Amino acid sequence: MDLKEQLKKVTEDLEKLERKKEKFLADYDEKRKKILTKKKELENKIQREQEEKILRAVQDSFGKINEKNIDTFLDILEKNSEEFSMEMEIALENFEENNEVVSDDLPNSGTQQSVEEQGYSYESNEP
Repeated sequence: MDLKEQLKKVTEDLEKLERKKEKFLADYDEKRKKILTKKKELENKIQREQEEKILRAVQDSFGKINEKNIDTFLDILEKNSEEFSMEMEIALENFEENNEVVSDDLPNSGTQQSVEEQGYSYESNEP
């Protein structure tokens, strides 16, 4: 094979590789789009299921919510939210007060006693 034939063969091989590359990239892009679409569908499905659970819980607690009673429902929800926040603040204050009382009663474990206070020496086994 002379150089011209070799060059022609290499050029043809290069063109084949370019076509394969373009096909691969097109297939890759198509599969990527399908995967992203499927991911988005799954995310939407999960979101819908979560919203349905919340809606069922609300309906079980308050009954069916419609345009007539939505304002009442929102008022109740706001009041309950405020009451819950206040209860949490009170609970936190009580917890902090109880922790302070308990910590005041605990001995200070960070202080070291002298040998005289302990009644024995570490250096000997005698008291």
